Amino acid sequence: MRESVFQQIWKDEALSSRGFVTLCNQRFRVLSAGEHNPGDGPDFKNARLQFEDGTILAGDIELHISEAEWFAHNHQTDPGYNSVILHVFLSAGIRAAVSPNGTSPLRLDFTPYLSATMVSKVHRPAALPCTPALRYISEDVMKQQLVRARREYFDARIGQLSELWRPGSNIQSAFSALVFIAMAEGLGIERNRKPMRLLAEKCYDAIASVRCSMEAENILVEASGLVESSRSLLNRQEWDFSGSRPGNKPKDRIHQLGIIAANLHKLSARELVRSPDSCWNRLTEGVGSSERMELLAHLVWYPAVYLLGSMVRSETLCGFGYQSWENRPARVPAFILEELRNSGFPKGVLEPHLGLVHQFKRYCRAGACGSCEVGRASGVA
Repeated sequence: MRESVFQQIWKDEALSSRGFVTLCNQRFRVLSAGEHNPGDGPDFKNARLQFEDGTILAGDIELHISEAEWFAHNHQTDPGYNSVILHVFLSAGIRAAVSPNGTSPLRLDFTPYLSATMVSKVHRPAALPCTPALRYISEDVMKQQLVRARREYFDARIGQLSELWRPGSNIQSAFSALVFIAMAEGLGIERNRKPMRLLAEKCYDAIASVRCSMEAENILVEASGLVESSRSLLNRQEWDFSGSRPGNKPKDRIHQLGIIAANLHKLSARELVRSPDSCWNRLTEGVGSSERMELLAHLVWYPAVYLLGSMVRSETLCGFGYQSWENRPARVPAFILEELRNSGFPKGVLEPHLGLVHQFKRYCRAGACGSCEVGRASGVA
């Protein structure tokens, strides 16, 4: 279960429950589930709990899938978590949460209270318009549409990346700038994509000759506005510090971008042409975040190599870029796979590829059945 789903369940169900029992055997009911906090800090603010003896406790509530995430996310060092009165989780750990001020919030294992009905209410996929007819449609028609969606997504990425190409630069410099800026944007969580891209655009020339990742990182951090510096090019207010995974914090992503900057400038034009796969491995060496890098290989590297091939008129590079995109599996968000399966798409056509994301967003969720082979074949167009 995603934490966002768990948060929605708490928001919807906490008040309706007859009561809960903490792991230290204190019974209480929820008077207020709290105000959902999408930003940095505890998940729910200003909650109110009433215990059997009539005592009312007010404060914040933090939810995790696993109790151990309290320490994994370093909440024990963040003063913003001193106000947490209740830690709610689905998997108990070996250590109880401890706030920076030395207090420990009450512990609630929510598993005994969780039902399939609760989950389905929050996470029930809606049927697609073509669902009633999918069982009568040839799998070949579905495959044809999904192949088309793959190509469309790839072409869309080519178009987006081409906007980053610097026409006045030489080929290698323009390619390097494009990759650097696109990788920066991809490293940002959704709300930090814009400042990460701006930072990369403003700093690329300053780090174009840097070969040391620490030096590149220092330039980026000073320009980011995250620290006091006369060299700041952005403001701290432009960044989002929402309580996401620790690895998504701006300084951690900038650290990764510094490594990418240093690696990128060590790649030669000859290597790019002869061995783009090897260049990708060298570009991401030491960065970590293997899942994110795998996604960026599809969103940035393969389309960028294809674009480079078109610029230098190399069918080999173009072929590598598209065939790698086409043949290398990619992780698809679980909720998209679930909705397509539940709507009737057979498992055999749902190969793990970002083309499914395009199909879901561009056609299924947009209601563009008239432009979809499956929609037309099902008669809902």
